Amino acid sequence: MNSKVLIALVVLLGGAGGLAWWLWPAPDSIPAAGAPAPAAADTSVAVLPFRDESGGKDYLGHGMSEELRNALARVQGLTVAARTSSVASSREPTHDIGVSLNVSSVVEGSVKLDGNTLRVTARLLNARNGQPMWERSFEAELDRMFELQQDISGAIAQALGLDPAAPGGAPTASVAAYDLYLAGRYHWHQRTPESLQRAIDLFEQAVALDDRYALAYTGLADAHLLLRGYGNLSATEAQARAEPAIRKALALDDTLAEAHASLGLFYLGNRKLDESAAAFDRAIELNPNYSMAHMWRGLIHSEHGDLRRAHAAFQAAHRLDPLHPTININLASTTAKLGDLDQGLAYLHRVIAADPGAGGAYRALAQLNRGYGRFDAAWRWASKAVAVESESPTSVLTLAMSCLSLGDFEAARAHLDRARELAPQNPDVLDVAGDYGMLSGDRSLLDALVARGLAEQPGWEGKPEKLRLWSAFSQVLDGRPEAALAQLDRLVDPDSPEDTDLSTHLQLEVLPVMAMLFKQLGQPERAAALVRRASALVATEREKGYHHHGLDYVSGVLSLLQDDHETALAHLRAARADGFRDYHLLRNDPRWAALRDDAGFQAELETLRVEVEAMRARVEAETA
Repeated sequence: MNSKVLIALVVLLGGAGGLAWWLWPAPDSIPAAGAPAPAAADTSVAVLPFRDESGGKDYLGHGMSEELRNALARVQGLTVAARTSSVASSREPTHDIGVSLNVSSVVEGSVKLDGNTLRVTARLLNARNGQPMWERSFEAELDRMFELQQDISGAIAQALGLDPAAPGGAPTASVAAYDLYLAGRYHWHQRTPESLQRAIDLFEQAVALDDRYALAYTGLADAHLLLRGYGNLSATEAQARAEPAIRKALALDDTLAEAHASLGLFYLGNRKLDESAAAFDRAIELNPNYSMAHMWRGLIHSEHGDLRRAHAAFQAAHRLDPLHPTININLASTTAKLGDLDQGLAYLHRVIAADPGAGGAYRALAQLNRGYGRFDAAWRWASKAVAVESESPTSVLTLAMSCLSLGDFEAARAHLDRARELAPQNPDVLDVAGDYGMLSGDRSLLDALVARGLAEQPGWEGKPEKLRLWSAFSQVLDGRPEAALAQLDRLVDPDSPEDTDLSTHLQLEVLPVMAMLFKQLGQPERAAALVRRASALVATEREKGYHHHGLDYVSGVLSLLQDDHETALAHLRAARADGFRDYHLLRNDPRWAALRDDAGFQAELETLRVEVEAMRARVEAETA
């Protein structure tokens, strides 16, 4: 995915497509990227998955550790590492866990369900030397499970020299519903279409047993909201299914951090950014250790174009959950955008080292490499993503985009068709079809998808702006400037800079196109006003620390719209020096038409052609 800020939510959900007028990379006051982690606080802990000794109930051990993690998160002054990283590190030596998760102590143990009796052994280890600090066995009947968890978390807090948290109420009166909830969250964390659907089934069974189980409703909402990106659930349907579950959870318990975070994610999908930010802030206030709330809050900063604050939020999430794939994907992206691509890539390599099956990390490596002109490396990583997640439409679409960048249009179309078979409702299908239409010249699929989408307004996949952009793009190539402007006018008022809901990056997609069209229609004053407006946005992005060849590319387009060919070429050369290699994009982009016959432009185009063909030759040699 060319992850413009509009599609940052799709990065969280594993998306792969992106508008290709010019390519933003693939989904932070900040310490320098790559700066060493601060020393672990003396009151920081990771809770590893408890070993299940019951047989066939792996989720019971995971569930016990997760509930302990949640209980410990309420202890004042204690920092608790999040679930994903704790699970990923669980097979490492204790000292390595301490280093990886930046914690001073580790909780491990075992759980066994014997008839109606639950037996738990818990131990606290010093993460620096592996020495035991505390150990104790607990036993209780199933109907006292929640009291047992409070007893264990209180004993651990006291062993760390902290006051136990006030006892929380039991999340449900039904042990069976709790059992289903734990199994549902276990599947939810797997993040595959099949596991998410299984999670939905389990959460639905849980609320059928206890219709006042707030956490189960948040699980139900979260699973639907993720399934729109990982599977074949339309955005409109996902939102419709998630909203009543969120409202129910909040009505039952408005102090539940997970419920407010689910509400924030729901609002983010609807682009109600202020409401989304308020919900995430409330979730963080209720549970400062909830890493996903920090990460999702970072997406709001990204939507507002505040890259440094987004990076800071992603770093906060990373400190709590340093091996979570999605957190690392977002942190890698902002780190690269702030000028440190190598460190951004390093975050993703660390995730894969901990979990070789992390398909999202492979996709992100493909997207970052493609966004910075390393198309052969992008193809390799996308191929690995498909190898580990062959049924993932987002992985297949990522591979399609890598093939497009290499100019292998036949392979790209095959992968695109495969993704459509897997998930015809996936919103990234439209974007990749658009890229395919622009770069290959075959716009039949794009035009069919746009026609279908516009007929289904109020918005195909809830994103009418994407439909309008691609519809306008097709009309530009058909030589219909008035029709194209009619679509773009629905997105941006050319005469009112404040009257738009589009992100900065999408405005930088739209404004130069509108300026070009006004110029073609003999309205140079309006074209010039839009060029000034876009130039101011570029300057603002540079002031915010954004570092990517996309800014030079669009600056070249803006210079060309002012008939300054020399400066346009200078910007194009600067873009190439900073990693721009999109030969097929430049060859087809109508905004560069005025420079097509210029010798300098042709030299740049030829340089890119040679480099891209060399990358394609390397890929073909590897597959021969």
